[in-house]
Amino acid sequence: IQIFEKSFIGFEERKTYKTNYDILIGKFGNPVIGIKITNLVLQYSADAELYQTYHKVFNQLVNILGEGHIFQKLDIFDKRRYEPEHFNEYLQNKYSEHFNGRLYKVIETLLIFTHYIDNTKKKIIYKHSEKKYADFRERIEKIFLVLEQNGFQPSYITKEEWEHYYFSYINMDFSAEYKYINNMRSNSSHLELNNQYSRVIDFVDVENIQLPNKVSPYSILGGNSSAS
Repeated sequence: IQIFEKSFIGFEERKTYKTNYDILIGKFGNPVIGIKITNLVLQYSADAELYQTYHKVFNQLVNILGEGHIFQKLDIFDKRRYEPEHFNEYLQNKYSEHFNGRLYKVIETLLIFTHYIDNTKKKIIYKHSEKKYADFRERIEKIFLVLEQNGFQPSYITKEEWEHYYFSYINMDFSAEYKYINNMRSNSSHLELNNQYSRVIDFVDVENIQLPNKVSPYSILGGNSSAS
């Protein structure tokens, strides 16, 4: 039997360093800052330049962050039921009500930043340094500005949002307004959560990664040269 442990120990709220973002503290004491962005490129967009811009901006973010850090991009895909919006105009209301209850797909993109953690060490896995901490915050603020200047509409992940994503992950349900923790059962191939099943599928074999020498940020689909 293995005890379930949280992946973080708490928060450092924005008032501590007079910033406009909350900092998640990982279980080793490492600071974690998250930024939510809006994707520039629509699905099946025909504008190849947007794909190139997206790729260039992320290369720039990696350069700003520098060595000794971890940069994760998380895409959360979810299906939700449409709830009609209220409008003052009668026809607009009726149009909105027409789609009531229909399923639609959403995507949320999160950028997660933290210091590199060497968990092979037996004693001190992470050592806090106020100078290194200040440098980390400065780098993330520069990254935020770059995202803002390139139209990604960035916003820092708040304490409440961190908790929302954490409990959504535990429940494997990102749609429900109220979260609750139910029993889990671990099997050899999947997790059982109440009446749901959860399984991690690897798309890439990390022990034998075979990639081409050149990878394009987009591909051409169909006869009308639309990029994706």
